[in-house]
Amino acid sequence: MAHARVSRLLSRTLPPVFVLLTAGCATWHSREYYLFTGSIVDEQDGPVPFAAVYIAQTPEDLYKPPRVYSHEAFPGNTDISPTIFGREKANRLLYFRADDNGEFETVWRRDIVRKVVLPFIWPDGSLKQITFAVGLPGYSQRIVSFEKQDDGKAFVYGYESVGLESNTLQPITLEQGREVVEPPVSIDASLLRTRHPRPPSGEGAEIFRQGEEAFSERNFREALQKYNEALEQSPDHPLILMTRLNSHYRLGEYQQVLEKGDQDIRLCPQYGFLHKIIADAAFRLSRWESNHQHLIKAHQLDPEFPYSYSSLWKLDPRFAVVPKGWLPPSEIYDNIR
Repeated sequence: MAHARVSRLLSRTLPPVFVLLTAGCATWHSREYYLFTGSIVDEQDGPVPFAAVYIAQTPEDLYKPPRVYSHEAFPGNTDISPTIFGREKANRLLYFRADDNGEFETVWRRDIVRKVVLPFIWPDGSLKQITFAVGLPGYSQRIVSFEKQDDGKAFVYGYESVGLESNTLQPITLEQGREVVEPPVSIDASLLRTRHPRPPSGEGAEIFRQGEEAFSERNFREALQKYNEALEQSPDHPLILMTRLNSHYRLGEYQQVLEKGDQDIRLCPQYGFLHKIIADAAFRLSRWESNHQHLIKAHQLDPEFPYSYSSLWKLDPRFAVVPKGWLPPSEIYDNIR
């Protein structure tokens, strides 16, 4: 279940924008999050469940190794050269699955590195395209790109991974058959990172830090008290809500997890971590359907977090069936257990 690791992972924070000034120009590093909602259908517009989906910015990116930035490298990895995090590598390539109804909702992270000529020449950094590779045994495999939302509007995003606006996409149609496309390149699991909200600031920051310290020492009751106090200073803060819910779980208060979790996901619906904790509590209470649905949601919203998928495919092996040549997530995640 690895909830202690969740707390530790979520507590990390990095500035969303980094600018390095050099003789008359700057290198601009920004991080954006996009929420995509879509569906996989057959020729009669019926749902195609359990379809395997890769997401990247362009079709070419599906065949490139993923980009990693120097501040994301694991400790001990001294190679932070441009070959590791340069532009020739693909931007955030993710893998997930459609649900029982052929629907998906996922958050895609976009890292941008570009040169800026000071003081007024700023290159256009808006997202022009998003690409999906989709397939399932018994159906044709497709690569399809979108340039706008279904309503014709340009893609919307957020600099923070909270309060994202949805980008609704047209349905992706799969025909029955055995047409094969070249499999997307497998993800380098050692470079995967989880999405997280930033810690609170102001008066709530110190109280939250005390809660994190108590949690790390397994004093979950004290941690819960501190998280509740921090919420009084920073109401509805997503990271505090997650860690508070995690404390309830650690204390064995599974019914509390379901009750408070239902409120928390209404405030922060786009974080898979919340859904994972709720799914685990539902499992403990033998609420199988709730466990199943929250695991699917957790897997789609945070596909870089391995524990949701490993629980899901053990519960429902249909989520482990992928097109020929495509690496299943169970193998992708093996290297970071």
